Amino acid sequence: DVKGSDKAFNFCWRGEGERLFVFEAPLDLLSFLCLFKKEWQKQSYLALGGVGEKALLRFLSDRPNIKTVYLCLDSDQAGSDACSRLVELMPEGLTVHRLIPLFKDWSEVQTRRGAVSYTHLRAHESRRRKKPLRLSA
Repeated sequence: DVKGSDKAFNFCWRGEGERLFVFEAPLDLLSFLCLFKKEWQKQSYLALGGVGEKALLRFLSDRPNIKTVYLCLDSDQAGSDACSRLVELMPEGLTVHRLIPLFKDWSEVQTRRGAVSYTHLRAHESRRRKKPLRLSA
């Protein structure tokens, strides 16, 4: 991140699909893509630049075609707390899942990929939001 940069516009890929995968850092996003390469261009990917919501809320307001969000934040306490907070901010009608890396983050999973069986990829905390999106200026 560059000092003074606007966190509402962060590192992302805008695919035409209805799925958005959200990460804490660009490195985790890129590591995830290295792990799951098949037709990756179809979906959207966003790095938050931490655990704040600005980039996520901006992205969702700009992309009404998104129907499902995968929160792929780190498996530490900060990532878990951020997922709980972010899911409450999701627009009405979105389906939200959390994908938890088997190690601290997706970069470490990619580094240690020889020790990982992808059948062990954990997903939980699926929920559909019924609350409208609120953006503040």
